[in-house]
Amino acid sequence: MTSNERREKWENYWYHYKWHTWLGIFAVFCVVFTIFEFTTHKKIDFNITYIGDYMNGEGLAKMLETEYSDVIGDINNDGLIRVEVNNIYTRENVEAKGDLQFWQRVDMDLVNAESYIYLVDEHILEQFISRGANGVIKTDKGYKPYIDVTENEILKPYLPKDKRVYLCVRKYFENNNDEMIKRVEEKSLELIEKIMVK
Repeated sequence: MTSNERREKWENYWYHYKWHTWLGIFAVFCVVFTIFEFTTHKKIDFNITYIGDYMNGEGLAKMLETEYSDVIGDINNDGLIRVEVNNIYTRENVEAKGDLQFWQRVDMDLVNAESYIYLVDEHILEQFISRGANGVIKTDKGYKPYIDVTENEILKPYLPKDKRVYLCVRKYFENNNDEMIKRVEEKSLELIEKIMVK
């Protein structure tokens, strides 16, 4: 085969199959990107959900990762301790049935059992408790449905300055066989005890 014949075949190929080639390159790029994201994704060990107007969730997550790594531990056994604060923002004047999308997000978070600890602004606390998904917290004064953490030394720098914030917990899943959820619930209770001491 001469160089002219090769060039002619290439020109015909490109003329007939250039779109196939570009789509193939794009597909290969997507597959490589997906595999890279899947293999390098850092899994979360511990979630806390904040429901309210504003909070420095990233700062709180970093502080918990460093200061309380002994309590949280490497729950998913990947060698890293990762804490995430899920922020579910709401307007201050939200009504119990008024913001359906907001309550759907709250319900999904409760059902998925990703978080066991919830930090809730004062204007949403009563409605959050009335949903029936919160558990009780053991304190030195008995069991309570929530604890005011507005003045807590550890959490105060990350909470809104002009609002009261309460710590609630999700109901304990008694018949759940998922070991990960059980470990998160146990670690959450340990963390609450350590935070409430200060």
